[in-house]
Amino acid sequence: MAAIEIQGSDPHVCARRVVIVRYGNGVRVVYKPTDLTFQLMLMGSPQSFAACAQGHPRVANFRSLFDTLNMGLPLLHIGAPKHNAGYGYMEFKPRAQAMTEQQASRYFHGMGKLIAVANAFGITDLHQENVMATVNGPFLIDAEMGFSLAPNAAPANTLISHTKLEAALGARPPGTTQAGGMFAPDHDPNTGWEAQSVSLPGGGGHANSGAATANGGGVRNARTYALFIALGIVDGVDGVAAAFNRASNWLMQQFDRVNPLARVILTTSTMVRQHVNGVTEYLRGTLIDETTAINGNFMNWTEWYGGAFNAVPAAFFPPRDKAVMYDPRPKIGVTTAAAAVAGVHVSSTQEVRIRLATTHMGGAIARTKADLQTALEAELQIPRRLQHPERVRQFL
Repeated sequence: MAAIEIQGSDPHVCARRVVIVRYGNGVRVVYKPTDLTFQLMLMGSPQSFAACAQGHPRVANFRSLFDTLNMGLPLLHIGAPKHNAGYGYMEFKPRAQAMTEQQASRYFHGMGKLIAVANAFGITDLHQENVMATVNGPFLIDAEMGFSLAPNAAPANTLISHTKLEAALGARPPGTTQAGGMFAPDHDPNTGWEAQSVSLPGGGGHANSGAATANGGGVRNARTYALFIALGIVDGVDGVAAAFNRASNWLMQQFDRVNPLARVILTTSTMVRQHVNGVTEYLRGTLIDETTAINGNFMNWTEWYGGAFNAVPAAFFPPRDKAVMYDPRPKIGVTTAAAAVAGVHVSSTQEVRIRLATTHMGGAIARTKADLQTALEAELQIPRRLQHPERVRQFL
């Protein structure tokens, strides 16, 4: 080991942070202070499962969802030492400093496929800090939120925002962001200490998901590549439909057997608010205790957790059985009934399979494509101009 680099990530349990470990041969890996079993099952490479099998026998001879779909979605090498280990290691993926036109076209085509898959399986919280732009496509470098399906009655134009990928599509080099939770004191003597989110992705010089131009001219506008994104959505929906039986079997025979804890997203802004409120109460000495939090409402619990552990989990739950929610320690937190009162929807793997059957079979396939295209047009503010995305396939 040659060096460690502490990152400006949101603090995890007991204020632990993400750390990049660099070795003498130049290899870098990312240490994450959270259990990585869910992410392994979602996007891990075949080599990951082989490497994890001895210490984590639950995953032996299994595959990740992205690998099972066989759609060319980027896979990551992930080390999950054991079930609910509370930490793990992930391959370091640097952001591309520049892309050619063809590379950018392929990248945005990959974003379209990611939109389709995220919508199908309820993968959420994919904002700009959690998607890394590379010449090999968009890599998910943080994907803890899964099986949080958009409500059946949700308007079509909200489907992308439900996954939070609208933030990735519109990424620009920001000054600050509310996606993380790095805290600083407020210097106003009248208010005392107050938590502020000032996390800076990649050191503040760029957003992870922004595809840079080859000549150093800044970040590309996703609107320019709207047809490539739309084509990716078409290919993504078709890919999920073609892999329907494999995906259903994977959910029942692999994911359910491993049964990792998945996080349930509120919304990024709500989570940040609960995080900030909790830490503020902690610093002022007025944070409620755990017993009061668990016996209170769902938002009481998330605020307590944000203050006590410097990270809001929203809630963890076993996707196979959602009767009781857990937190990352793991320990029983609050019930799904309490979450439902707060408007938080939790999906079991059975519900994911049902949703797949109703959106990726027969005549529903065309409706799913149309709904996602409507969402893309609304997000990029394009008035119905994406009717023929196939015409750009020759440029991929």
